[in-house]
Amino acid sequence: MTTSHHFSQELQALPRAGSARWISRPVQPRFRPLVALPSGAVAWAPAGTTLAQPFVCEGQLTGVNIDLRFKPERDPFQRAGLDAISGLNADSRVTAPGRPLCRVRLLDHAGSVLTELAVDDDAFFQRFSVLLALPAPLAAGRFAVELTARQEVGWSRGLVAEPCDPEIAPLSLVRPYLRDGQAQTGVLALGAQVRPAPNPEFSKVFDLDEAPAAARLHATGLGYATWWINGHRVGDGALEPAPTQYDKRVDVSVFDVAELLRAGSNEIIARTGRGFWGAHGSDVWGWSLAPWTAEPMVWAHLEVGGQRGGAVIGTDGSWLTRASDITSEMLYTGVVQEVGGPEGSWEPALEVAGPQGRLCLASAPPDIPREPVPPVKARLVGDSTVFDFGRVLTGVVEFRVTGAGPGEVRVKYGETADAEGHAVCDNAYASGEAQVDQVVVRGPVDLTWRPEFTYKGFRHAELTLTGNVAVSGVRAVPYVAEIARAGSFECDQPLLQWIDTATCATVLNCVHGLPVDTPTYEKNGWTDVHLVAEAALLSLDLRPLLTKWLDDYVDAQDAVGAVPVIVPTPGWGRWLDPAWSGSMVLIPYALYFEHGDTGIIGRYLDPMRRYLDHVLELASETGWLWARLSHGDWLPPGGALEGPTPVATMMLTLLADRLAQMCAAVGLDGVAAGYRSARQAVMGAYHKRYFDDASGTYRIAGAPYRQVMNALPLVFGTVPLKERARVASGLATDVEQRTQGHLNCGSIGVKYLLPALSESGRFDLALTIATQQTRPSWAPWAKTGDGTLWESFDADARSRSHFFLGSVSSWIRQAVGGLRGTAPGWRQACLSPPDDARVTRAKTTHVTGHGLIEFAWERTAAEWRVRASIPPGTEAVLALPSASAEALAPGTHSIKTPLGREAKVWNGPRRRDPAPPAAAAPWIIEP
Repeated sequence: MTTSHHFSQELQALPRAGSARWISRPVQPRFRPLVALPSGAVAWAPAGTTLAQPFVCEGQLTGVNIDLRFKPERDPFQRAGLDAISGLNADSRVTAPGRPLCRVRLLDHAGSVLTELAVDDDAFFQRFSVLLALPAPLAAGRFAVELTARQEVGWSRGLVAEPCDPEIAPLSLVRPYLRDGQAQTGVLALGAQVRPAPNPEFSKVFDLDEAPAAARLHATGLGYATWWINGHRVGDGALEPAPTQYDKRVDVSVFDVAELLRAGSNEIIARTGRGFWGAHGSDVWGWSLAPWTAEPMVWAHLEVGGQRGGAVIGTDGSWLTRASDITSEMLYTGVVQEVGGPEGSWEPALEVAGPQGRLCLASAPPDIPREPVPPVKARLVGDSTVFDFGRVLTGVVEFRVTGAGPGEVRVKYGETADAEGHAVCDNAYASGEAQVDQVVVRGPVDLTWRPEFTYKGFRHAELTLTGNVAVSGVRAVPYVAEIARAGSFECDQPLLQWIDTATCATVLNCVHGLPVDTPTYEKNGWTDVHLVAEAALLSLDLRPLLTKWLDDYVDAQDAVGAVPVIVPTPGWGRWLDPAWSGSMVLIPYALYFEHGDTGIIGRYLDPMRRYLDHVLELASETGWLWARLSHGDWLPPGGALEGPTPVATMMLTLLADRLAQMCAAVGLDGVAAGYRSARQAVMGAYHKRYFDDASGTYRIAGAPYRQVMNALPLVFGTVPLKERARVASGLATDVEQRTQGHLNCGSIGVKYLLPALSESGRFDLALTIATQQTRPSWAPWAKTGDGTLWESFDADARSRSHFFLGSVSSWIRQAVGGLRGTAPGWRQACLSPPDDARVTRAKTTHVTGHGLIEFAWERTAAEWRVRASIPPGTEAVLALPSASAEALAPGTHSIKTPLGREAKVWNGPRRRDPAPPAAAAPWIIEP
């Protein structure tokens, strides 16, 4: 069984631990990518200049990355922010086409164009690593990447260094680059990916004098490994260890394995996957440019105890290795596995230096394969069969494959199907086909096949068979991390119930050693998770996951305190964005407020302070407005017409407030005062810049009213008291008149819009938005049967398994469920049902550090009926709309009180009549 820890702990010295070495399997040059890492220096190309980097690829070329840079004054993010500050039309950034920056082409040895990409400066909103994707691999040969500048652009110079382990490391780029056809000194940063070698596996046979009384295995493999002892699987995790910043930290799992060992001969086998360690298949994030990239490797320390002494077996050069039956694994495509053929021969393993990162005990909950899910329907589409599993999930498929061979089974996964019924997954961010696994049958087989070391996001799986093979028993195998439930919610508004359930399901779909942006297209740890953290913590105990991920933040933080927008990172996304990577502060705060644990604050206080101090220093240089890049209010309907500066600036006030609270909680009152002072400066700058006294709203001249610009100040408490009523009224008026009961904001606005309305006395409008049936709303998603949240409110949203628009679930639990913690660690709680006849009952539970707290309420035609259970250690207050607030002592309470006056409900043109009340649920208190 794997041990679990809330914090990553550096592996303590083990008896004779020095016997363990990292081992790998050497591979031929044709299987190794060609890489020159960015060195920090840049080759600048003025407009009209051509830069070219020639290279020789010894294997099948699958894609190329190059690393481009702007000079600061050319940074489009900075320009967009400054445009907003200077009063220029803020929607120019989203409506005007990007300026041509450069053209990038991949050429063959004869100068023929194989693929090309026109890059404009808007493209850098998504990447600094430019991908030249290939639909299919190219044969080995001589190539060149050519860049023609349309405006000044930089190509990072490459770092040429002798690898520590040359038999498993990428090949070095050695041919000098060209400027306008003339050879220069050095190379440019480039990653040329090739088809990988088969994944290695490792073996060690050893004797024991007796059956052990105890045995513990510390083991890890990069990128993933599974361990087997005497033919039995060790543990049940599918994707271990969790991805980390491998040059700083590598997770090690711990297993008790005494029951698997025996007296006499024993064998331990490790099978490996590439994951994010040795990623193949180019992508826009440049994982092929990660500084640690190498062939898979393992490290293990087995300590056996018995009555006659014991034994220690560690990985070293005495182990054997061979090519496994996984002949190809590419990060965003999938695996190819050959079965029914001859096995490879064993040969001595290669001792290697291994990663630079320290070994730490694993703390993230592992992915566990769950009960297989049968399809709800299957249909023939051309030569294929497409299986629909009835909901969007994360995992793989399994099936029985039989036949004499040769033959092949190809599996294409997709969240959606096209008009003809084919599974669809087109990933513009990665080279090659997306989400495809293959099993190649070389001879007679009869086995149940499940792909290893990969996961997919899908609802549909399309199987195509060729040759002499047959398939039966197709099922989906969900991969769901071991995460304890921390709460529940029920109510009689079906859509609210669906949103809350779908949020939890989507979060679980997206947890794979870290919270990932989408399990289908990206698999990266985008730092906007703070948006859904509060909602997720009300349903799930995420302490082990989030503290592990915060350790990744610390490892990824640079010398001045900046945190990249994806964590871990291969080097991509190293720009500051308080609206995104402000999670360096907001996630520790969410954990602290939920659990009341000041140990969280102590552990991350220094990195939090370094991060926020740097952000505030930069903001102070531009009048306390954020004038640099930001994703802003990402993916709002119609575009972020306010530009990035207003939202990022508002998020600064939240960061300063949260860190001030945490500093005060650990006795750093002086430091807390400093952050409060900075917050006041940012508040004042925002109000001065954006408040329109004539309308009583925050807005940008020339741009339409923006809900997010007004909701955030209301919730964050930054509106001057004398203006609060006008700002709140303006927000309500916009919802009633301009958007007719709809939201009109993106990922950040969605979290705060409904609380802004509720806290301003307009719960009715908030509920109208939450239960809206037409786009933009959650209702169209519920009607698909996917059971998950989409990436945006657009009908053609890319992903259907994306959690950040589930942030509204915290409002559902707190404002509709009526249960809200009001002090860290649930030392205090408020129980207050909403006063709106469209929702007549709800029940919310939550597991706190003091015990289970429950709140159930029902609204009848005449009275409120309440049942509450309060654990010792929580001071609870019951606030019914028709009665004075009263304290509730620990214990169980049943209360009835007259209903009182009818609450105001907005009667707008889009409002639908409420459904008739459903039958009373069993937990509702009877008269």
